[in-house]
Amino acid sequence: MSSYYLYRDGQRYDRQLLELATELTEGRGDGRISTEDAHKILESARDGKGITPTEHLTLLYIQNTFHLTQPAQEIFFQALVEARTQEEQRPPDPE
Repeated sequence: MSSYYLYRDGQRYDRQLLELATELTEGRGDGRISTEDAHKILESARDGKGITPTEHLTLLYIQNTFHLTQPAQEIFFQALVEARTQEEQRPPDPE
């Protein structure tokens, strides 16, 4: 059984999101993430109470590592801005 996380260069990423991005780009079309693909990836990231910090980091990794169409880049950018805003508004965890 594989871990929920995937580590690259010492950083923890969401394995499911990375595998989905890879699946959506390998052997299909021109190898770029389309707007439809971007929505699928973001829908997967929003599966819980929102985008977690690890999912946020993974989405940034996907945006910076995979080839995205310009409209998909814009969708990712907007989703990441919204996720950051929600993260900043979230109350701190009690210690």
